[in-house]
Amino acid sequence: MPSTEVEIQPCASKSAETSTVADSMTDGKGNSIIDSLFGINNGSSKLLDDKVSDRIINTRCGRIRNIRSTCFVLQGYNDYGNELKESTTNALFYHRLIEAFKFAYAKRSELGDPRMINITEVCQEIDLNFGVVRKSLNSDNKTHGLDYYGGTWFDKEKTGTTHLSVVGPDGDAIGLTSTINLYYGSKVLGPQTGIFYNDQMDNFSTPNTTNHYGVPSSPANYIAPGKRPVSSMSPLIILDNANQRVRLVVGASGGTKITTSVAQVAMLNLWFNQDIKTAIDAARLHSQLLPHEVVAEQGFDSKILLQLKQRGHNITSSAFGGSSVQGIEWREEVNQLWANCDIRKGGAPDGLLADHDKNDRLTPNEFVVAMHYCDIVGAG
Repeated sequence: MPSTEVEIQPCASKSAETSTVADSMTDGKGNSIIDSLFGINNGSSKLLDDKVSDRIINTRCGRIRNIRSTCFVLQGYNDYGNELKESTTNALFYHRLIEAFKFAYAKRSELGDPRMINITEVCQEIDLNFGVVRKSLNSDNKTHGLDYYGGTWFDKEKTGTTHLSVVGPDGDAIGLTSTINLYYGSKVLGPQTGIFYNDQMDNFSTPNTTNHYGVPSSPANYIAPGKRPVSSMSPLIILDNANQRVRLVVGASGGTKITTSVAQVAMLNLWFNQDIKTAIDAARLHSQLLPHEVVAEQGFDSKILLQLKQRGHNITSSAFGGSSVQGIEWREEVNQLWANCDIRKGGAPDGLLADHDKNDRLTPNEFVVAMHYCDIVGAG
C-alpha cells in the first residue's frame, strides 16, 4: 500500500455554519474570529517510511518520533542476544524499554509545529544519535538521573481523545485520532450546533511558567498566530516489507500515555507475536521522564516491578486504565484480520462480513474497524 497524503483546503465560502460556530464561541460576538475560521488550512505533511526489522512504519516527523525512536533503540538490543524475543517476563526488557522512553521524551520536548519550528535538525539528531544511545543503555543494572537523558522541558497531561483504526477490503488502512483536548473541551456547548468546542489552545506551552517540579515549559511549543500545538496523538500503520501488506494499524487515547502505550502494543504484537487482544489488554508501564517515575498499571507483574526497583526505578502504581488502544492486525498464519478494542474502555470491533456465519476474525476481502464507544466528554 503506497503512502499517501491529503491536503484539506479551507472552505470556499463563509457559510452560515461558520458564523454560527463563531457566535457560539464568543457569545454572539463572533465576527472578529470568522476570518480566522475561514482561513484554516490543515495542509499536508511529509510521510516517512521507516524500516524497523522487516517492517515499514508509516509516520510523520514530529510527535510520533517518540514511538519510532523507542523502536530503534530497542531493536539495537537484538545485537546482544535473544532475551527480547524470548520472554516478556524478563525484567531486563522492561528496564531497557523504560530507558528508551526517557530518551524519547527528552527529545519530544524540543519539537513544535514543523511549519514554524525547524524540527528537521531534531529529527536528524534522533536518527544519528540513537546508535550512541543504545550503547549508553547498556548499563543494565541501574537507571540514571534526569541530566543523563537530556530532558529540559515538561509536557502537560491531557485527556479528551478517541482513536479509530480501519482496514478496508482493498487493503487500505486508516489510523485516525481526534481530540477535544480536555474533558468537555473548552466546556462551551454551542446552543445551535450542540457541539462541545475543543480546548486545543491549552496544549500550547505557557512562557515564564514551570511545573510543580520546577521544570520550565518548552519554548518550541509557545503559542503564535496560526501555530498548532504539539500533540501526543500517534496513529501508526505498519506494513510488511516483503509484500507491502498492512500488518498493524494501531492508535490510542490517553494524553502523554498515548506514545508509550502504542509503542508497547506494537512491540508485543510484532516482536513477541502476541495476538492483538493479548498485546492491548496486557498491563502497561509508562515513563515520560518528567515526573521522574515509572507508572505501573494495576495487575502488572510484581516480580518484574521488584527487579526494576532494585535497578533504581521509582515505581508508582495506578488503576488499570489511563490510556486506551484500538488496533487491527494481520495474522498471516491464518490469513485473517484480527481486531481488538481496549478492555480499559467500552467498545467492540466491528466489520462487514461476506459470510455472516464467521466470527469477528475477517478475511482480506472484508472490512474491519476497531474503536471504543465515544461520548460527549471526548472518551478520554
